[in-house]
Amino acid sequence: DVEGYREQLHRYVFESVLVMRPVFERAKSAPKRLIYAEGEEALTLRAVQSVVDEQIARPMLIGDPAAITDRIHQMGLRMRPEVDIDLIAAERDDEHSSQYAARLVNEGRADGMICGLNDHLRVHLDHIIQQLGLAPGVRQAAAMNIVILKQGVYFICDTGVTAEPDSQQLADMTLLAAEVVKRFGMTPRPALLSHSNDSSAATPTAERLSEALRLIRERDPALQIDGNIRADTALNEQVRHVIRPDSPLQGEANLFIMPNIEAARIAYDLIKSLGEAVPIGPVLLGMAHPVHLLTSSATVRRIVNASALAVVDAQVIEHQANRERGTTSDEANETV
Repeated sequence: DVEGYREQLHRYVFESVLVMRPVFERAKSAPKRLIYAEGEEALTLRAVQSVVDEQIARPMLIGDPAAITDRIHQMGLRMRPEVDIDLIAAERDDEHSSQYAARLVNEGRADGMICGLNDHLRVHLDHIIQQLGLAPGVRQAAAMNIVILKQGVYFICDTGVTAEPDSQQLADMTLLAAEVVKRFGMTPRPALLSHSNDSSAATPTAERLSEALRLIRERDPALQIDGNIRADTALNEQVRHVIRPDSPLQGEANLFIMPNIEAARIAYDLIKSLGEAVPIGPVLLGMAHPVHLLTSSATVRRIVNASALAVVDAQVIEHQANRERGTTSDEANETV
């Protein structure tokens, strides 16, 4: 069904662009250097051409420079090596290009990285954590996926890292995810999802969620959050008013924190498959440097979206570093 495919593709591009618009606008305001671990892949090259066209980053591609240049010409792409993009020869002693890319980011030669088209997410994640480490105060990275439905935009966490997060990890990932939701121009309304609306339910999972809720409220009292709460109650404000009249949530929840990785992945796959969802992500949370992982099913648009998110991550890290030094980027520019 070619016509159906075209319609689906148009809807995917249109809806994901609308959701990503605030991120792209921010990325364009101060482009950063992004390194792409799988620089020879045709999918990467198509995405990088869009990144160049959008002017959201200075792409750096790892691979055989001659092979990359030949493929650019063969594909009829417009970007010019060493003018619009930088080519970096892969080192032979690196078993995985993500290791080399991470090292370049750690050395300050790039501001962020994109990888994961080849091999499993966990393999890349282990290399990245070893090379780059976690952000200060973060005990465990987390993966968040985004789905766009007719009803709205929803964020699901943790879909790919920690099998059974403890209360502190649940609190960390919730606050990290809430900051990402804000970058999309949305107000985060997290819900710590459980099998029951009874916050006193005596199960190990319910106890972990209750403790996580306490920690989150201590660290961000203004955050609209509720838990332990069932998914349907989190989404339906009328039902919630009856069951939990004192709930701080206003409207429907848009950030779903799952009790474990099985629940997160199952929920994401079901929504993506049954609800005609437009997916974005995964978005990696909690890293010391901007890095976003792809999967083998990634599309050009997903790579471009990940690139914009990585640029904004780099901007945030730069701003925080300037603030810790007692200055801002504007003040630094004025001084210069």
